[in-house]
Amino acid sequence: MASLRLSFFGDFYDSFDVGRTGTLILAIDDGTLLYRRPFSEAMVGSDIGGGPIFQLYRRTGPVGTAMLTSKIDRIERLYSYRHVERFPLLVAIAKSKEEVLYGWWVVVVKMSGVVLFAVALLAWGTHRMIGQLRVRDALEGQLRGARLKLKEQNASLKALADSDGLTGLANRRGFEQTLAAEHERARRNGQPSALILADVDHFKKYNDRYGHVAGDDCLRLVAGAIRAGTRRPTDLAARYGGEEFAVILPDTDLDGARSVAENIRAAVAELGIAHADSPHGRVSLSIGVVAAHPAVDDGRALAWVEAADALLYQAKAQGRDRVVACELRQPARNLSA
Repeated sequence: MASLRLSFFGDFYDSFDVGRTGTLILAIDDGTLLYRRPFSEAMVGSDIGGGPIFQLYRRTGPVGTAMLTSKIDRIERLYSYRHVERFPLLVAIAKSKEEVLYGWWVVVVKMSGVVLFAVALLAWGTHRMIGQLRVRDALEGQLRGARLKLKEQNASLKALADSDGLTGLANRRGFEQTLAAEHERARRNGQPSALILADVDHFKKYNDRYGHVAGDDCLRLVAGAIRAGTRRPTDLAARYGGEEFAVILPDTDLDGARSVAENIRAAVAELGIAHADSPHGRVSLSIGVVAAHPAVDDGRALAWVEAADALLYQAKAQGRDRVVACELRQPARNLSA
């Protein structure tokens, strides 16, 4: 497929002298008219396959000359045409019989040479123009490919920069960027948002007993349970640091956040990861949940983390393997579940 600028053919064809009633034609070899001089925009794309020039083309082949009567304006002309090599195009030039026969011996000789030269020049010009279009399209395709590849590489680099290598969750950097953005968005639209902080209970004792390789496997399993608990595309699960995890829940009130946290705690418990040094005999989570209304309380994004961290320590103090939740309406140090 190629795009052709018809004004180019208008300027180009106007440079040829074909008399007062002469014509120049460029068409697809299925009979679709691309350009005709004299030019009429309404005729572009019309079907001239049933006309005399195409009938002659089908009878005699890719090159021919004949005296024919046009179906368009009923003028009898001497036509000469040529099918462009390697392209589905037909170019034709014609001069009226009346003008041809005026001093016809001299004119015939001259016109034969002019027609052949014009057809060759038209074919050459068309071939060169389409070749340049193909080169341009190829270069544009290469440029688009390079841009797409660069975009994919940038996306991969960003994913690596914002992901935790062990668990596949967002890392601390990705978490902090998303938290700041969500705090600002919630402040603008007035919707509540929630933050969950979770810590693996007695993880240092788990590492000491089972080794760091088992500890890494444990963190991967816990991360999987947390990821499964964040089902909306807008939720973000992150490894906050060490054995501590965080979940950002946009447009979520306290009840919704507490429900998500309980599901995550239960999912980790159902993993049944043995932990001989835990009072529960298995790996468990202590979870702090805070819901906030930035548009109302005019708090800071960091205050969410401070509040959730305080609630997390309350969960540990109350026996671990539990969720403590609160709505943030005052400084984090004065929170109570």
